[in-house]
Amino acid sequence: VPAKSVHGCRTQIVTEVRDAAKMAANWSSVLETEDAMTLLHRVVFYGDHMENLHHLARLMDMKVVTEG
Repeated sequence: VPAKSVHGCRTQIVTEVRDAAKMAANWSSVLETEDAMTLLHRVVFYGDHMENLHHLARLMDMKVVTEG
């Protein structure tokens, strides 16, 4: 667990993913920027809300990217 930093996000979480190698390989593959701050931010929420997220994305004409 990283030490708390005044230079980063306030939320620090440890989690597991299905395929860590896939997540690392695809971490920023869909972004059109090399801005490091863009690469650092992810959305975390409790529970399995992927079906609702896909419905919302379709309504908003957005794409859901699963990294890991």
